[in-house]
Amino acid sequence: MKLPILEVVVCYNDRCVKTKALFDSGSSESIIPIDIAEEIECLRELEPTTPKYLRSIDERELKVSYICDATIMIDDLEMEETFLVAEWTSGVIIGVKTMDKWGVELLEEGIRIGKAK
Repeated sequence: MKLPILEVVVCYNDRCVKTKALFDSGSSESIIPIDIAEEIECLRELEPTTPKYLRSIDERELKVSYICDATIMIDDLEMEETFLVAEWTSGVIIGVKTMDKWGVELLEEGIRIGKAK
């Protein structure tokens, strides 16, 4: 099976960054790296302000203190999402909740995205 990764553009207001997105059926949350969130200036404090922690596939603990409302552009589709912001270095992770919202299907030959809901 082909790894479910696509080139995307992440935007907030008029600031955009091109990166890769991993569509991760093992992650319930969608995550954006802090460096991208800082570059597009979308950081907001997590409410309540107590950080939450996520565990990565390699068992690292990822601290989350911020969220980021961003638009993801894939080809001619534009979809909005609120991402958790973590000290992560490998592009955006699109989790199951977001995939369901966007109508994403992970197929043997790649990724199919339905209409954004």
